Amino acid sequence: MRYKLLATDLDGTLLDDKSELSEKNREALAMLRDKGVYTLICSGRSPMSLMRFEDMLGIRAPDCYGIGLNGCLVYETDTRRKLRRVLLGRNLFDFILEEVSGFNLEPLVYTENCLYMYRINEVTEPYINMAQVPYKVLESFSSIKDTTLKIMLRGDKKELEKARDYMSNRAPGSFNMFYSSPWLLEFCSPEASKGSALMFLADYLGILPEETVAVGDNYNDESMLLVAGLGVAVANGEPEIRSIAGYVTKADNNNSALAEVAEVLFH
Repeated sequence: MRYKLLATDLDGTLLDDKSELSEKNREALAMLRDKGVYTLICSGRSPMSLMRFEDMLGIRAPDCYGIGLNGCLVYETDTRRKLRRVLLGRNLFDFILEEVSGFNLEPLVYTENCLYMYRINEVTEPYINMAQVPYKVLESFSSIKDTTLKIMLRGDKKELEKARDYMSNRAPGSFNMFYSSPWLLEFCSPEASKGSALMFLADYLGILPEETVAVGDNYNDESMLLVAGLGVAVANGEPEIRSIAGYVTKADNNNSALAEVAEVLFH
């Protein structure tokens, strides 16, 4: 099988624990592009947060693509034109916020152009520093005029587990809920996922599902590992994610796991 597209998660997969891109990974992905393989980032981050990494990889260019906000957005990296956008409807947005309001967690809301929160504190500030996107502090999210794409809850792991368990029994099927890190529980439209976005892009490019590779480490990567022709988990991936992968790297994200993927699958 000749794979034609490789989609990689960013944090915990392509980047090391210091959020840095290794030279080996950069060179490996450049080699794939030279072979005519589409390479793209498929991340929970917003397209604005992904731009600097796209620049590092040389994929903010014509005929290059990205998937952001866990599949809510598929876009051209050079023009930033949206090819697919899956919104979190206002009724669902209000319902989720109301249901989770009783938990001691910090909600963060993404629109296409901004990140919103109630306050800046020891819980939200680390995320702001990592994401590096425009943000606003609001007394009430009801004042958000832009269409919303996803809601995140950040805080203590045990409190997140309580919220997850509670929301699992609230209107099942009406929203997509998953962990993107041990400290982030996310909610988006049931039509939005990394997997559905990857299949949309493959179809857009005339690539068969079996000609795709998806690489990830966390629960928000599950959908794309399941639908790709080959799902790859990095060695540091969550046990459940490694269990569904067709290939698990020997290297972890701190040891250029993507370079191993390129060498083993695209030699």
